[in-house]
Formats: sequence, structure tokens, C-alpha cells
Amino acid sequence: MMISSINYAKGKEKKQFKHRISSKSAVITTRIYKGTQADALIDTGYDLYTLIDHDLARKLRLLVVDRSERVLGSFSDAIGAIKATGVVIFNLELCGYDEKIFAYTVRSLSDDLFLGKPWIERNYILYNTTT
Repeated sequence: MMISSINYAKGKEKKQFKHRISSKSAVITTRIYKGTQADALIDTGYDLYTLIDHDLARKLRLLVVDRSERVLGSFSDAIGAIKATGVVIFNLELCGYDEKIFAYTVRSLSDDLFLGKPWIERNYILYNTTT
């Protein structure tokens, strides 16, 4: 599948972020904490708002607002349950927009961030998979 574009809209304004990749996942480049680039997987099948890699959150010294560990569910039957190590807060910059994010920290994510279905819906993301 070729991701031809992702439209990011806030209210009546729309900006188009063009990102072309040839894979089964939609990974985009974002900026977090003081302009640090981070790869974010847009995950249409995940029901949590945002996950961030635990090691990245520690490296950037993101503000920890909750240190409670909790089980979040699973991505697939093969992987099993995912455990969050806490919650951090940071600003996510995408297409010129900033959003304050509360994200669960998870060890060994395949990408820096996972942006789930609630994030997609809240930000009016139009996911176009045509080639």
C-alpha cells in the first residue's frame, strides 16, 4: 500500500502533509520536545490516544505525571499484553500545529510514537491509501 497523503485539519483550516512511503504502515516524522524529530506510527487499529517509547521519554527527560504501571491491552494475540511504565506530557508538532499530549510510556516500541484511533479522530485525519 502506498500512503499518498495525510490531511491534517483543525476546525475549518486544513493543511496537507505529503509523506510517501512504500510499506504496510503509515510512519510520519513529527517534532516533540524542543524540536526533537520523532517517527510516529499512525495506527488506525489501536484504541489508545498516544504511546511513546520509554527510552526516548527518559532520554528527553519528559515530564512524568504518573509513574503507575498498568496493563494497556495487546496489539495482537502473538505479542500479548502491553504494560505502560507511566504517563508523560509533551508538545507534539505536526504540520505547523502544536498539541499537548499525555502519552503512556511503553518499553521497546517499534517506532518513537504510536498515534492511535482517538488521536486520528480528534485531529480529523483523513487517511488516503490509494496509489
